[in-house]
Amino acid sequence: MARKEKVPVSIPCFEPFDKGFVPAKPIQMGEYEPEILEQLEKDGLLLKTLKEDGYKLYAVKSHVGWKLFTDGIRDVSAHVPQITNALSKLKVPNNSMLIGEGMIYLDGQKSDLSGPQQIFSMKDPAEAVAKQDKIGKLQLMVFYIAFWDGKSCFDASYCNQVARIETLLRGAGPYIRPVQVLRESLAEVQKSVRKSGAEGLVLYDSEFVSSYRLDGKDPERVAGCYKWKPEFEDDFIAWGHNVSEKNPALVKEVKLTQFEKKTGKFIDCGKYGAFSKSERERLLTASYPMVLKLTFTKRFPSGKLREPKKPIFRTDKPWQKCVTSIDFPRAVYVNILKM
Repeated sequence: MARKEKVPVSIPCFEPFDKGFVPAKPIQMGEYEPEILEQLEKDGLLLKTLKEDGYKLYAVKSHVGWKLFTDGIRDVSAHVPQITNALSKLKVPNNSMLIGEGMIYLDGQKSDLSGPQQIFSMKDPAEAVAKQDKIGKLQLMVFYIAFWDGKSCFDASYCNQVARIETLLRGAGPYIRPVQVLRESLAEVQKSVRKSGAEGLVLYDSEFVSSYRLDGKDPERVAGCYKWKPEFEDDFIAWGHNVSEKNPALVKEVKLTQFEKKTGKFIDCGKYGAFSKSERERLLTASYPMVLKLTFTKRFPSGKLREPKKPIFRTDKPWQKCVTSIDFPRAVYVNILKM
């Protein structure tokens, strides 16, 4: 794949940090042809990294020291002092920025987005620090060096980015680490992700060059960087619907549940509302309960779904047979008579 040089027109301000900064994102699964990945692997150019379930963070160093910002450019430095302390030990000049994922391993092995969400939703930094003493300390996984000494690094190929990140973070301690590069074949790492329950992969042309913008608009999706997630499917009980407040004749969403395997109780599986016009019309007059098959990328410990899609109405399956395959430790039990 030909490398595309990108030269942004300007460099962001580092103090205060430029709120219009928006880096490019991977092309979403379903928006690229799988053959692209196969060809990159055949040509020896496919670089495979593990995508963990984290919270994007920008680590910015200016003349006032290190600060951590969320994707919305909110300063959360005081929420995670272990990160800023670890960053301060790195040999990094002022006007530099690293991009990474903030993660908490709630079960000691697999990251869970709910951990960082809890931490960064707290207004009081002291409460956020105390919370981490209970659920685990947030760690920063660095996957990009964006700026260095006031100069853009967006002209560096991703294979060079990885090498530089690994060198910079060697011996950095337990709270900062480089992105995990996977050496096995694409088929093998996809199989491993499905088995482990990890969020997915970010796959690169090794010569990929990213981009950024400073106007705060939607991120560019640049060819050469691709997101891949495993997809799962299951059958759920649609036990009634909610209608639109503006238009009571329009179904907004259906409420989902299943029988939990262990307890036999109904658990709340969330809601789903991405239906077509004809599907909404069908739901408005449907007889409930009904069975709805959905594809999704993950189930949270609560049993709720991440990124559900592809609804299929199953008239061939009794709703009484919609049973979870595993138990969910944070499931919320519901009274279906009140749904």
